[in-house]
Amino acid sequence: MPILDINSFHRQLLQKQHENSCYSSSRLSFFGFIAFSFLSLSGCSIFTAQHAITDAALGGGGVGLGYALGGTKGAAIGGGAGILTGEAINYFSDKKTRDAHDAGYVQGRSDEVKTLYWAQRNFISPDNGQPKLRHKLVEIPVPAHYDSDGQYIAPSTQIVEVVN
Repeated sequence: MPILDINSFHRQLLQKQHENSCYSSSRLSFFGFIAFSFLSLSGCSIFTAQHAITDAALGGGGVGLGYALGGTKGAAIGGGAGILTGEAINYFSDKKTRDAHDAGYVQGRSDEVKTLYWAQRNFISPDNGQPKLRHKLVEIPVPAHYDSDGQYIAPSTQIVEVVN
């Protein structure tokens, strides 16, 4: 029967506890870093599912690669670099969409102006050359009254052009 060495057993137990606590704290700090980075950088862009997936995937990949290469500090740097890369990808992807939208908006406005121009032109002078609008002068009697300064205005007749 082997002799139980209390000191070596105690040392192994402490080492396992230390490894487990380091693993647990590094895992906790990893997820804390990802959550903090994601929440702080999600305000930089429009929050959509595509942005969230890109940021989470590249941030997590950066943390894993950074941790493998440089430990805890490498994980922080890799995670930050991954999230910034994700934001850059999202920005350029959104820029293409915005540019296409702006071009379509300008084209639509141009078409609307042309449509309005031709509608007004056809309304004023149709194909036969006679305008559809009729102009007529109408006399309107204006009774005697006082204006805002208190002056008396004598009754008169005003002539107004009516277009129908």
